[in-house]
Amino acid sequence: MDGHTVRHIRELLKMNQEEFAYALGYSKSHLSLVENDKHPITIRFMSRMLFVIRGETFFDNCSQELRDAEKAIADMVRK
Repeated sequence: MDGHTVRHIRELLKMNQEEFAYALGYSKSHLSLVENDKHPITIRFMSRMLFVIRGETFFDNCSQELRDAEKAIADMVRK
């Protein structure tokens, strides 16, 4: 997973950086560094991202692309 993928997931969630960072429990500047591949994506970060995505996918109003991202992240976290 890279920063472009994180940005794409954020956009699928229809969140701006400030909203997504807040939901993840990180600062906006940290999220920006991750999205621009200037900071590594940790398991903790991916776990929090999975938690946010699952909040959206709990309701059936999300795209298949977001569901696929959820599965991919869950698989990575399990490894």
